[in-house]
Amino acid sequence: MKAASDFFPARFTPSVIAWSLPVLFVLGKGAYGDASMKHVKRKEETPAPGELLRHDIAGVPGREFVVVRVRLAPGERSAPHHHTAPLIAYVLSGAIRSRLGQDRHRVFRAGEAFYESADVRHESENASRTRPAVFLVVFLAPSNIALTVSEAR
Repeated sequence: MKAASDFFPARFTPSVIAWSLPVLFVLGKGAYGDASMKHVKRKEETPAPGELLRHDIAGVPGREFVVVRVRLAPGERSAPHHHTAPLIAYVLSGAIRSRLGQDRHRVFRAGEAFYESADVRHESENASRTRPAVFLVVFLAPSNIALTVSEAR
């Protein structure tokens, strides 16, 4: 079994770039509120806060990409939680301090990316007390599942 630290590449690797850069390129303007980028949702669903895109993957039944923009206010911290699908996160601005499982805290700054495996407990926080932090999260998920599950502290 891999250690939680194996899931934290500090910078883009060639494989991460190949997989996520097209998504980030297309969504970059939308992540900052460009009116041309609207929430995409299925008729029967209400998008989660910050959700930018939810799209079935052609040729892969029962799977979808979900892209979420997360903004943490200065000093803001998430409650402990885990995700039901793997994700790649890309920091657009500021810095995010994250702890995955029992590993040490890592800080990811604007331009850096990291991977989180499904079902691993973690917490994230804005590493700054004065500036907001914004990051994009790209999930590769089974269709129509809750992506985030809260856990007790």
